[in-house]
Amino acid sequence: MTDFMPDLMFDETSFMSRGACVSHDPKYFDTSTRDGVTTMTGSVMIDGRRIPRRNAISYARMICMSCPVQAACLDYITRHPSETSIWAGLLPEERNDAA
Repeated sequence: MTDFMPDLMFDETSFMSRGACVSHDPKYFDTSTRDGVTTMTGSVMIDGRRIPRRNAISYARMICMSCPVQAACLDYITRHPSETSIWAGLLPEERNDAA
């Protein structure tokens, strides 16, 4: 009789190291929410510069749209919901609407 042994080497986050986002400041992908809606006003400090939040979010989305692991990212965040951060080019409320 052969025992079934799950693949213990499988890591569902291994795609992350191949993401387009890894070479960018994580602050671009951070979101500030109020009552579950992303705040588009204000600014964020990145590399010593103050950048309008709306511009940072647009830049993050652009990075995600060209990412080779965007589908894996979306799959992961769908299974492990987060109320913060842009994942697969989507804001938290957009992911909630898609679910």
